[in-house]
Amino acid sequence: MSESQTNPPDTTFQDVQFDAPFAIANRWAIQLPVQAILFLVSIWLSVRLFYSYRNIMRYRAKIRQAYKPPLLEDEYFTDDPLPEPVLAPVKAPKLPKEEEKKEVKQEKKDEKMKKK
Repeated sequence: MSESQTNPPDTTFQDVQFDAPFAIANRWAIQLPVQAILFLVSIWLSVRLFYSYRNIMRYRAKIRQAYKPPLLEDEYFTDDPLPEPVLAPVKAPKLPKEEEKKEVKQEKKDEKMKKK
């Protein structure tokens, strides 16, 4: 057998040399826009992840603040009675004159009954 029948001529190296610049150009022509899009998507997702994490932390802080027990003063823990709250004075409604007279008479009668 001759050598040409068993081994085909080696042209792969020449093909690679010829096609390599075009193959790289074609590959990068496709890859650059895809990589740019993927980069922008990853940035957008990272920003959204940061904002969602921040909002979750704000919500947790708000819930903790809402359910935090009230701060108690030192007086609460002493055995002394707590001071009574100061209420604003309430004016009694004015009664008509006839009812005032009846009320005064009734008070006088009550005083007389107590004296006896």
